[in-house]
Amino acid sequence: MAALGVIATVASAAVGAVGAIAQGEAAANQAEYEAEVREKQANLEQAMGQRRMLERRRQGELQKSRLRAVAAKGGGDTADPTVMRLGEGIDLRSRVGAVTDYQTGAMRADFQRDAAGAARYRASNARTSGMLGAMGSVIGGLGRIGGSIAGSGSSFSGPSYAKPAPIPYYKRKNDYLWR
Repeated sequence: MAALGVIATVASAAVGAVGAIAQGEAAANQAEYEAEVREKQANLEQAMGQRRMLERRRQGELQKSRLRAVAAKGGGDTADPTVMRLGEGIDLRSRVGAVTDYQTGAMRADFQRDAAGAARYRASNARTSGMLGAMGSVIGGLGRIGGSIAGSGSSFSGPSYAKPAPIPYYKRKNDYLWR
């Protein structure tokens, strides 16, 4: 009968170990998938920022072209100081906007890459946790087996100490001798 208990304990420890490893691996796989998705999102954010930058530059060039056309149609000179200042303002706004769009895309991409790194870190921790859980299951099973073999199922309760001797009557605080 004791052999059956040992077999059941070994089986329980093995199943617990396999379950802990599988749980850690599943959590790690989920975190790695999240990291892959975040990396793709980072690349997409970077590309969108670049596209916005190019579109902002194109719109600026289009506005400057329109300014020159209106100035020429009105009989003015495109080299007129007012037209030049307006053109410089349009150029400056389009360049600043383009750089802002590019930097916004880069910042969003950096955020996604940081999140991907955190997900990879979680994956590593999940694998480690699964392995430690498996080791704990095996060690716990070995401890139960050792306890059942050594004491037929009784566990170690620690050392037994002798009961302290009672305090003699004449040394008690409430006694009349202490007054």
